[in-house]
Amino acid sequence: AAQLIRDHNIRTVFATGAPFRSLVYAVRLKDRFPGLRVVVDFRDPWTTGIAYGFEGMAKRDLAVERSLEKEVVEIADRVISPSQLILDDLRKRIGGDEKKFVVIPHGYDEDEVGPAESFKGPGNGIRIAFVGTVYKGVKEKLDELARTLDSMNKRDDSIPGLLELIFYTSDDPGKIVLNASCKKVIHSDP
Repeated sequence: AAQLIRDHNIRTVFATGAPFRSLVYAVRLKDRFPGLRVVVDFRDPWTTGIAYGFEGMAKRDLAVERSLEKEVVEIADRVISPSQLILDDLRKRIGGDEKKFVVIPHGYDEDEVGPAESFKGPGNGIRIAFVGTVYKGVKEKLDELARTLDSMNKRDDSIPGLLELIFYTSDDPGKIVLNASCKKVIHSDP
C-alpha cells in the first residue's frame, strides 16, 4: 500500500469492513503518511454484531478487538456507515466529534428497483424487502417475526393477504422458512 500511495500521490484512502482488520491497516498508514486522510466504512457492526464469530469470542480476544475498533474510530478522519444505528453505537461507546460520523445510505438502481409505488403491498398491505445475507442470528430474528405474524394471524385472518416478504439473497432458500404468515416469500439471486 505504501508504494501505491507514493507512486500515485494518493491523499485519501477508503477502507471497508468486514474484514475489520482492513480498517486497522488503513488507519495505521497514517503513521507513515501523516497527511493521508483515511475514511473507514462500517458496513456491519464490528464487536457488537452477531456475525463474524464475535459473540462467542473469548473475553480476552474480544477485548483486543474492541481496542482495535477504538483505535480505528479515533484515528480515522471519517467514519461512514449505511446504518445510523452503527454510527450511534460507535459514538456512544468510543466517542468522537459528531461531524466525523456520516451515514451514506445504500445505493440502488432505480431502473431495476422501480418506482416507490411498486413497493406497496397487496391491497392496503405491506411489502417488506430483505436484501443481503442471512447471517448467523438473523434466522432466529426471522423465526421470531414468523411467530409474531402467526400470533397476529390467529387474531385476524386477513393478515396473510396483507403482507408480502421478498428476499433478495444468494443464500440457500432452505435457510429462509418465513412463509407461514405472509402471502409469499420470494428467493432470488442478487
